[in-house]
Amino acid sequence: DYMENFPRIFADGAVKYGARTETKTDSGPNWTSILTGVSYFKHGAENGVVDGDQKRVFKRYPSIFSVVHDAMPDAELASINNWASINIGIVEDDIGATKITVGPDSATVDAIVNYFNEGHAPAVFFTQLDEVDGAGHAYGSSSKEYEEAMKAADGYIGTIYDCLEENGLLEDGLFIVTADHGHKATGGHGRFSKIESYSTIAVKGKNVVAGGSMDSDVKLRDIAAISLYALGVKPTEWSFSARVPGNLFTDVKGQVRPY
Repeated sequence: DYMENFPRIFADGAVKYGARTETKTDSGPNWTSILTGVSYFKHGAENGVVDGDQKRVFKRYPSIFSVVHDAMPDAELASINNWASINIGIVEDDIGATKITVGPDSATVDAIVNYFNEGHAPAVFFTQLDEVDGAGHAYGSSSKEYEEAMKAADGYIGTIYDCLEENGLLEDGLFIVTADHGHKATGGHGRFSKIESYSTIAVKGKNVVAGGSMDSDVKLRDIAAISLYALGVKPTEWSFSARVPGNLFTDVKGQVRPY
């Protein structure tokens, strides 16, 4: 009831409630899978993805930023986040991507608006907001504080979407919103309960099925496959374990999941 922008934006988009997280419901495993399309059982990245040993993981399992850079060397790429681990440990250093880490969430969104108002039009843009997670840890997902954090995040999503629209970047763009995991009612995450292990993927853009709910086998890592498909870029097939779900795009059936 407290969401205003999410239903406004995705009224004619596709939304999957109940997309599966990685088996370990922590941020490091899931953001890594979302940005590489690779299962946690393969990449093994934990929350400390800033660690040098873990950064070597991505020599084997490149992020979608790197895959797009290889296919489109002149493409602009950008990642603006609150949580530093993503820009330090997941998004590669040698591909010319703009990487900005700034918090709190309000400052993250201000940096995003400034970036796009300067005239940038990246092929791949990623952002992560952190304060819903903070409220979940401190108060739990059934708390008033968590609800207020969700309401604030909904406002930030609306601000980013409207900025993209004002800058003419949505006509051929794909706008995706997700969360990396859930939270227990009493606070925290990282285990195997249903509330921790399911999330939402919402997609708006060209050739997206209006009112689509996607099919039954949707995982957070599939965001990598969805993004690369929209750009016409082939994934690194030998390591990929993501797929484009059915009932998402009007021009493709659900793909078989590679393992």
